[in-house]
Amino acid sequence: MASCAVLMSSLPGSAIAALVFNLNNDSCTGGCGPAGTSFGTVMLSDVDSNTVHVDVDLTSASTLFIQTGAGYSLTWNGPTGETVNNMTSGFDYLGFGSYDTGGNFGTFNYAIDCHVGIGGACSHPGGGGGTTSVLAFDVTHLPALTLADFVATNPEGFYFTVDLIGPSGRTGVVGASTYVRVSPDCMPGLNGCASTVPEPASVLLVGIGLIGLCASRSANVRRLLAGQSAQA
Repeated sequence: MASCAVLMSSLPGSAIAALVFNLNNDSCTGGCGPAGTSFGTVMLSDVDSNTVHVDVDLTSASTLFIQTGAGYSLTWNGPTGETVNNMTSGFDYLGFGSYDTGGNFGTFNYAIDCHVGIGGACSHPGGGGGTTSVLAFDVTHLPALTLADFVATNPEGFYFTVDLIGPSGRTGVVGASTYVRVSPDCMPGLNGCASTVPEPASVLLVGIGLIGLCASRSANVRRLLAGQSAQA
């Protein structure tokens, strides 16, 4: 029966997972890309009980962080007292505050921005600075921080925003209003990776199957013991 306990503990919900937010809400004037474009993802994964790792990956060589003044390299919401460490060089953590991203995205209480010039990670729309499409860092909060602390939207319904230049060559802010839960070593759409959160009916069927297997195994053990008692 110990093996049954192990099987039951392996049901979905006990596995460690990551959250991936899709940056597909385009507020650029004229569009930073064609309708339906995903400009990148924000992936969150647990490091320990009070630290979450953040990876921002913009999707193509023509999609880059930029400093337009309309928004920030990344904004999000979270509890007061968060600190940021191990951040990609060329970016600045702005701390807790009120950060207006313009358009329909509203305000957020944390922000990171790239700086322009020597050692900077991005440029102004006219050029003259660095070019990068990746941003990574750790967020820490005491006494605890988990992925659940990142799944509350701002009043406008968004989790994150990014200030960028898109495939169209236009600049502006894009946002994320949806996310999926994935295994921590893959991204949606790559190598067959998919959400690790199955449909509720699938979970129910798996659970019923495991319960039936355990019940059958238990009945077989009882019959075996009864037969041994009769022979004694």
